[in-house]
Amino acid sequence: MKTFTFLLLVLSLSVHDLTAAPVTTEKMIVYVSIIPQKYLVDRIGGDQVSTEVMVKPGYSPETYEPAPGQMRGIAQARIYFRVCMPFEEVILPAITNGNQIRIVDCNPDIHYRMPEGTLAPEQTRPDPHIWTDPVNARHLARQIQEILAAEDPQHARYFTDNFKRLDRELQDLHDYITSQIRLRGSPYLLVSHAAWGYYCDRYGLRQLALEEDGKPRGPRALAELIRAVKAQNITTLFTQREHRSPADSAFAREINARVVEVDPLAEDYIGNLREVTQEFVEAARQ
Repeated sequence: MKTFTFLLLVLSLSVHDLTAAPVTTEKMIVYVSIIPQKYLVDRIGGDQVSTEVMVKPGYSPETYEPAPGQMRGIAQARIYFRVCMPFEEVILPAITNGNQIRIVDCNPDIHYRMPEGTLAPEQTRPDPHIWTDPVNARHLARQIQEILAAEDPQHARYFTDNFKRLDRELQDLHDYITSQIRLRGSPYLLVSHAAWGYYCDRYGLRQLALEEDGKPRGPRALAELIRAVKAQNITTLFTQREHRSPADSAFAREINARVVEVDPLAEDYIGNLREVTQEFVEAARQ
């Protein structure tokens, strides 16, 4: 019902609202879906770009429904960078209707994984959390640099120089995580929301989530997870504020684990992943 209501709001917006001519500004207006994308665009676009993000802090990209005001704002944008979140498929027909906005599809250089517990891959969306892997972030950054340069050739050199600096930092981040994860004594990472699959795949970890195929585990699957967690002596459950649930605390009490909140959507992408990595390493020492 909520999604249906949102669709009615989108359809009820006047043609003028969605097809208004872009406002002439000194900066190129760019829209992105999530906050880590904003970090990448800001680092590359610098003072030549104004970046707007759809999913604000505290909201979940998986269940997000944009407000009509955001839809009107997109009419002024030059570029929209997708990251393959479900809500993008709902808004794309509306924002491309008569607008001169360039929609940049999900990066083809990234291999999308299926969520853990997927029983029918042909009916399941790929895991969208591609940015939690810094190597994927490098692919996203390269794509952003190429698109910005194509849209604004006058500042192509500026975008390229910014990208090169960012790319070196992302490589350093990857090297740092690789070295730190080797210090872990366990390959298992227990999470409430399965947002860290790409990170785990990249660094040789195995994500154990309180979800299966994007949904809470049933009683039997939950009991199996409890047995596995106890057998592996896992003592930390990583949660996410956008997906808080009383079930998290109940599960942690059942296995006598501490609860640590980590944020895959933090804007300081590089600093955040360094801090998260330290939390992951420390968890294996408990």
